[in-house]
Amino acid sequence: AGLPGREITFSQALLNLSMLQEFFFVPSVDSVYWTLAVELCFYAIMFVLYQARLLARIDAICCGWVVFVIVNQAVGQYLDVQLPGRLQLILLSHYAHLFVAGIMLYQAKRHGMTVFRGAMLACCVVAQWYLAGPTAGIYAGVALGCLLAASQGRLQGLAIKPLVFFGTISYSLYLLHQNIGYIVLRSWYAHGLSPVPGIIITVLIAIGLASSVTFFVERPAMKIFRRQYRRFQERNHLRRAEMPS
Repeated sequence: AGLPGREITFSQALLNLSMLQEFFFVPSVDSVYWTLAVELCFYAIMFVLYQARLLARIDAICCGWVVFVIVNQAVGQYLDVQLPGRLQLILLSHYAHLFVAGIMLYQAKRHGMTVFRGAMLACCVVAQWYLAGPTAGIYAGVALGCLLAASQGRLQGLAIKPLVFFGTISYSLYLLHQNIGYIVLRSWYAHGLSPVPGIIITVLIAIGLASSVTFFVERPAMKIFRRQYRRFQERNHLRRAEMPS
């Protein structure tokens, strides 16, 4: 689309389809896609913990993970010793505390808030402050406070249709808004449209695209995956039932 400064080669675009471009230090098709590698690493770590039957000890694991994040930052800052880039990514050394905060919120909702979980949430905010500065720490504290209130059912007044709709399409909107938005804006400007209507139209197009991906791709795909997974579970259950005792 001729987006200056954001061009990418065909081979780079092809590697992006794997969502593994960050591991090969290849630019992302859209700069916001850097998060995909982080998410994939988190899923892989959780899969390993699940397979190793360690999820029952997730609180202790999370505590150790946050300690690792802080120690890793301190060692790099004061001793100038850094883990290799790929290993930093795989271990989520810059983001693990944020995932831990999410796990603690889930644990609090599922099993109840405890002193330990509250302290862990506070430690996650402190870790964000230490890694990214005071402003990031304040943002993290406010965000976690809101998420905690929501998980405890204290923000029901916000469950109105427009906000629920935007919450539903939020991930697709996050993935689609940036470069596509720039392209649309540049197109409008090239045709002499003033900024305000151009921005409004671009926002509406981004919302439309995100809605299409959410309701015609993501949700149908999830239904298929869940249906196949249920069948897989049923087949496994039948095999176990047929096995001689």
